Amino acid sequence: MVSLASMNVIGIPPSSGLPVSSADAWRGIHQRMPGHIHRKQPGCRVLKSHRALQLTAATCVFRFWGGKRKSKVPALGRKDDVPAVDLDGCSWFSAGDDPEPPAKIVAAVRAALTSHGLFSATGHGVPLDVVKEVRAESMAFFDQPLEMKQSCAVYNMERNRGYEIYPHHQRFLEQWQTTSVPPDAHAEPSAVQGIVCERFCCGPPEICEATCDGRQAKSAKWKLDDYYRSAYGKVFFPANVWPSSCERLKPAMLEAYTAFEQLSEALLLLLAAASGVQPTSLQNLWYDSQRHVRHSSMLQVCNYPSLLPRRLRPPDLSEYQLRAKAHQDFGTFTVLARSPGTDSGVAKCGQSGALEVRLPSGSWACVPAREDALTVMPGTLIEYLTAGRCRGVMHRVSNPRPALAADSRRLSVTFVAKPDYTAAAVPPDSNLADPSTPTLGDLWRVGWQEKQRLMGTMPHGIAVQQFRRHRQELRQRLLLQD
Repeated sequence: MVSLASMNVIGIPPSSGLPVSSADAWRGIHQRMPGHIHRKQPGCRVLKSHRALQLTAATCVFRFWGGKRKSKVPALGRKDDVPAVDLDGCSWFSAGDDPEPPAKIVAAVRAALTSHGLFSATGHGVPLDVVKEVRAESMAFFDQPLEMKQSCAVYNMERNRGYEIYPHHQRFLEQWQTTSVPPDAHAEPSAVQGIVCERFCCGPPEICEATCDGRQAKSAKWKLDDYYRSAYGKVFFPANVWPSSCERLKPAMLEAYTAFEQLSEALLLLLAAASGVQPTSLQNLWYDSQRHVRHSSMLQVCNYPSLLPRRLRPPDLSEYQLRAKAHQDFGTFTVLARSPGTDSGVAKCGQSGALEVRLPSGSWACVPAREDALTVMPGTLIEYLTAGRCRGVMHRVSNPRPALAADSRRLSVTFVAKPDYTAAAVPPDSNLADPSTPTLGDLWRVGWQEKQRLMGTMPHGIAVQQFRRHRQELRQRLLLQD
């Protein structure tokens, strides 16, 4: 066993990808992470709250970020093959009450995270027909008039429910609507409406589809718990919202949610094992001992409409917003079923019109979609639950190159896995939490903002402005120490 406190944690030169020792794996683990504050002079960093955590050398997942400081915008890379991992239908997960991921699959996941930060999952068990159905029904919804779609928007588009457009895309849309675009400029209504990205979201059916009005059977009384029904709990478990038209959208999304939810528990065990964390400790953040839902994961379908040719665009809006700017998903991990599109052939990174990720080397690479595979990307929260051994993936969705823009529509079925919001933001069962340790809910933007409102600490507008600094301070406090 190796103690972090006993390691001489210093910087290392860029890795060639060859196996290294446990001590080497931990050296420089935070040197090139986006968003971290870097030293002006070479120095060391250690994981602050995990210096005494005992780890085995074989289970460290690490990411190298190079020895020299690079520009804030790394050079664009080329299309890069993301490692594929066969999950064997997750048969090992359904085999018993205490499933243990096969060592071969764990090793493949660890290798993929080390080299690319993400992996492509085959043999995942999610029926392709389920994915195709939810895509088809979602497309029918997104092709409705904008006013109808906006009627399904709730909570100021801040709760991952119903119809949502990101704030910066909403501002772009408002500018677009002040111009005149011929209604027959494109066959896709969303393309004519000037929409760059739109989505429809739902939460756990077992909670968010139930009325829980007190007249339910005794076995369902747990759904009335404050964890779900308090003012704070409703931030994470708001009711699902559905359009009155497009009647097939609800059953299609709920069926897909159930399929991805089952897969998410197996992936949770795999990521835990690959990161050296006791798998069952993370499993307890999904369900309690009675198998009552604790996670607040969401399923969303993202529609990226085709872009109008330049000659048909409003003159004051010659450039489109990026489909999705560079970011990490705020969850434990994200599972994507993406429709193949303009990136399926040879695509230039930055103009693929699809998912692009920042590799551990710092360069960007295209991630072509495969019809038979799901893309699995770790998110921000897994960093806190694995002591930084598994890192969130910085990614974006670029605009397509002009020659393909008019026929570049994409739909992505996305499951964002989110754990128990009351859990401490440290590895479970590590005995590192104390009364001052924030919860995972404190790291959620809407969770922290709602808590400030309920406590009367600060007005909502101020909380919105202060959140970025708040989360950065928590990151420094929990993960890093100079």
